[in-house]
Amino acid sequence: TAGLDIFVLERKTQLNRVQTHANRMAGAFTAATTAFSVTNFGFLPALVAWLWPSVLIVPFMYILMSKQRKIAT
Repeated sequence: TAGLDIFVLERKTQLNRVQTHANRMAGAFTAATTAFSVTNFGFLPALVAWLWPSVLIVPFMYILMSKQRKIAT
């Protein structure tokens, strides 16, 4: 059983690494999209240019991450 415990621990660690990587990639994408929006979308009001990427991307990534967590367990 010790070998099985190590396998399960390694699997959880690997899944945690994948989830952490995906979360960081989503954060970087949101930041890059915000920077592009603020720089290039001068026709938008400043508050909208700053907030629209977060309003759209964060809930979408939350849904994807929660589905991925359910599949992993």
